[in-house]
Parts: sequence; C-alpha cells; structure tokens
Amino acid sequence: MMSSTTCFILNYAPHYRKTIFERLTKEASCAIYCGNKIRVDIKKIDFDVIDFSIKELQTIWFFNRIAWMKGQIGLLFSKKYSTYVLTGQPFFLSDTIFILLSLFTKKKVLIWNHGPNGRETFLKKLYYKVFFSTLDGAFIYSDWSKKILLQNYTINPNSLHVIYNSLDYENHVAMRSEAVDSDYYQKKKFFKNSSLPILIFIGRLTKIKRIDLVIETVKQLNNQGLHLNLMIIGDGPERNALMEKANDNNSFIHFYGSCYDELENAKLLANADLCVSPGNVGLTGIHAMSFGTPVCTHDDFTNQMPEVGAVEESKTGTFYSLKENNLGQVITNWFTNVKDRKEIRNHCYQKIDTFYNPNYQIKVFKEVLNK
Repeated sequence: MMSSTTCFILNYAPHYRKTIFERLTKEASCAIYCGNKIRVDIKKIDFDVIDFSIKELQTIWFFNRIAWMKGQIGLLFSKKYSTYVLTGQPFFLSDTIFILLSLFTKKKVLIWNHGPNGRETFLKKLYYKVFFSTLDGAFIYSDWSKKILLQNYTINPNSLHVIYNSLDYENHVAMRSEAVDSDYYQKKKFFKNSSLPILIFIGRLTKIKRIDLVIETVKQLNNQGLHLNLMIIGDGPERNALMEKANDNNSFIHFYGSCYDELENAKLLANADLCVSPGNVGLTGIHAMSFGTPVCTHDDFTNQMPEVGAVEESKTGTFYSLKENNLGQVITNWFTNVKDRKEIRNHCYQKIDTFYNPNYQIKVFKEVLNK
C-alpha cells in the first residue's frame, strides 16, 4: 500500500473519476486536492454524497487562458507529503511554479494528463522537452502519447506509465446482463422500422463531434438502399441545427435528448449495432464499449482523444479516413461483411475489462508510487 505521503493536486474533480478517487483515498491513503473550476462543461463529483475526502482549491482564471489554484504552492512545503501527482498542464501557472520549486526540494513530482498528440504548438513542445525531463514520472492516457514522447522528446521510457481512462466501471459491469435485450428497440418504437441496424451517438452535441457528418451519411446510405436507423443521445449547442438537418429523414433519425438514467443509457447503447463518433471520440467510445457496442471514428490520431486507443479494427470497431472522408463506405463495409454480434460484444468487454477500468488504474498507481 502507498503511504499517506502521496498527495494528488488536480485541476478538477470530474464525476467519472469518482471510483478511482475513492480507491486512491481508501486503499492507498492518498490525499486529493482539486481545483473548483475549469473552462469546459464537465459534471463535477457531488461532494455531498461521497464517503471519502476531496479538498477543493479555488481556481482563479486570468483572461480565461491562464489558471492559478490558491493554496497549491503551500502544499509543496507541507511535511505530510513527499510525493505529488499534478495534472501538469502548461496553462495552469500554479502547476508550473510548483514543478520548478520542487527542484529545490527532495520531493518527487509526477503528472497525470493526456500527454502529447503529435500536433503541439512551439510552447507545448518546449513544455514537454523541459518539464518532462525534470519530473519523476508521468501517468498518461494512451499508448499513442507514449509513442510520441519517446520518438520526439528525450524522455526516460521507464518514467512513462500508460494509465488509460475509466468511467463508472463497477456499475456498468453490473448493468450489462440487464441492458442486453434484443427486443428493446422494437418495444420502444423510436423508429418506423426498428428491425434495421442501429447507429448510435451519445455525448454533448457540439461542432467538434461532427454529428452533422453521420446524419448526412445516414441520409445518403438510406437513399442508396442501405437502410439504417440513427439514435442521438445528448444535448448541446448544435441540437437545433442538427434536428433541422435531419428533418426530412426523421423516420430513420431519432433525437432522444439528454438521459441521466444510466440503466436506460446502457440499454440504448447495448442494443445498438455501432456507435459512430465522426469527430474525436473520447469517453463516448469507452461508454459504448462498456456495454459491448463497437465504435466507428476517424483515423487521424493527432486530432483524436486518448480513448481512441480502445478501438481495434474489426474487433472493437472500425476507422474511416479523415482525408478521404469515406465514412459511408466504412459503415457499409461494417454491415456488409457479416460480423458475429456476440463475438464483437465480447471483444469490447475484454478491452474495457483489461485496461479501461479503475482496477487497472489503481494497479499502475500502486506499482509506480510504491517505488
């Protein structure tokens, strides 16, 4: 077990990290501090209902670009902690100052973040070159980021630890058997013909997700004779524009809206045939695969989120070419080449159960921090 001398200082406490935070505090006696505000809309952990301790620091934003967490620097000089894990983002000025000051102490500092994707600006490249060489280690989300760090920066490979990401894993596993119901869409009657293959998207309806592309693709494929249904779960700034785009095909395209019932989300995902996220895929892919549904997204990893690493061609999903814009052809190939749905479901489960879960994450944290 890690000693209580390990202190996590992170930029935020997103709700999907609840399980791993709980395990870090209860199993490893770590202290966790989190900033109270970030620039994107991500649901925060409800501190009133958890039975473990997270302390919040006030985050001050300057021009909505540079952040400072009040009280962070003082934690470096606390006698209680000898090892720290920071988010380690360059625009968090308090992280940068913390790392620089730690060089004058005997304390160890590691970071936990995305890592590079291969299209870094000059300043970010400088950050990776300078700060990664001073750190005692880094927990990064993907094998792709580790590959970039090893190829482009002079970083000790033994200091890089791929941690992946996770959602509410234990609850998702418990829901799997109840979620799978081959008659679910027939009973719900979302579509005129529920026996058709069902594509699905779940997440915020924003421009970067390129949901307009999957709507246009479904319309084209239906006109060409490959009839498909599309279920869109979520809300966001693009909803009205997307509904207008889908208007003349509404017997095939259904906007469910936001859904906060996780069992209902599980059923919607588990009984669809393919989750399509034409823009970056992120945790949408982990959510879908947690319930056995494969994922289709684009193949340019420099413009992807770390969770794209869970997609394995023909096993847990498929890729379309961003350059060729051949989403329609790839979806056609997926449904034309007959695939065993049960086998695909098991491949998805295996990927999540092996890597994208808190059990794997806590194992990596313990192995590294115990050293």
